[in-house]
Amino acid sequence: MSGSGVLQEDVTADFGDGKVSIDISAETSITNSETGEPVADISVDLDVTAPPVPEEYYLMETFDFGPDGTTFSQPIEITLEYDPSQIPEGQTPVIAYYDSAAGEWLFISGVVDTEAGTITFSVDHFTTFAVMGIGYTHDNGTSIPLWVWIVIGIVVILALVLIIGLILRRRPAPVKVRDNDRSSDTIE
Repeated sequence: MSGSGVLQEDVTADFGDGKVSIDISAETSITNSETGEPVADISVDLDVTAPPVPEEYYLMETFDFGPDGTTFSQPIEITLEYDPSQIPEGQTPVIAYYDSAAGEWLFISGVVDTEAGTITFSVDHFTTFAVMGIGYTHDNGTSIPLWVWIVIGIVVILALVLIIGLILRRRPAPVKVRDNDRSSDTIE
């Protein structure tokens, strides 16, 4: 790396016994976005407490890349390993990073290799990245997508409305009878 933080050759770094691989091309400038100073050492924390994920997702793996504020003059490629057994058949994981300024997860595109259990994506900065599954995961590992829960809710509500309507329809209405001795009585 030059004194100004520009890589002189391609670099590949592996972390966490191969759970994370980072590829950075030569001529990439690596700097701290706040100070503009070169960043010589990078790190990956595999034991991260992640911010809450959106309701329709579940967290599979979280990786915190640092130091905070590290940016790259051109995109770098990151490959993260995940456990394919955590993904229900027919689904693929998604990748997101946490935008601390906005206080939310932002989803980015990546290439998923379901057989190898990896997801590869390009970024120009470091932050907390997470591999997420879509849907609700239950103890038995199955997943029920959000849209299924919505359909079930609508069907239950419609069934309740129908049952209440039938009950109210069968109930006899009060009948008014005139009797000579009385002006009016109501029989139920």
